Amino acid sequence: MSFNMEKLLDPEAALRLFAIAAQERSGMDLLMTLTNKGTAIEGESVRGSERKDVGTKALDVMGYLLIGGAQIAPGTSEAKVSTSHLIVVRRCDAATASIASLLKSQSEDVKVNLVAFKAGGDSSDQPTMSIDIEKGRVAHFAVLTVGALGSIPCEIVAFAHQRLTIRSAPQAKTGQRGAERICNFNE
Repeated sequence: MSFNMEKLLDPEAALRLFAIAAQERSGMDLLMTLTNKGTAIEGESVRGSERKDVGTKALDVMGYLLIGGAQIAPGTSEAKVSTSHLIVVRRCDAATASIASLLKSQSEDVKVNLVAFKAGGDSSDQPTMSIDIEKGRVAHFAVLTVGALGSIPCEIVAFAHQRLTIRSAPQAKTGQRGAERICNFNE
């Protein structure tokens, strides 16, 4: 994801991200829950209300981007590992103004739980992957309409974070989850 000289999201990069997210579904349900200082920001997800471990406060997600990298300074042998902001693409809904308010207030107590389920599974399925953010804040926010989606307003939200955890596990056709793998990043 690129940003212009004013450190704002580059419109061309935003359109490319939307083009990727708007492509045919991958067979996954992507949902996000978002809380600020313990208060949930309520979305309008129908699929989220069917998932017991996500609940009615879920927000539908079209796609997301997280990049990790390692840099080694000259003369050192130890790499500094860091991750980008978690960038989420979603259609605008009742939560849009609340998310924009998080950008304005710069609250640093935002928690994000982004989950991926195999689509069409039983409502008792557990996510096959999740990304959790603690001590996060909304770093960038963009609203636009995209040609591939007609005139449907969509948004891009970039979450900065101090703690990020990625969890993944295989998911059988029965919906049962295998052994979980965990990776923690603390910025």
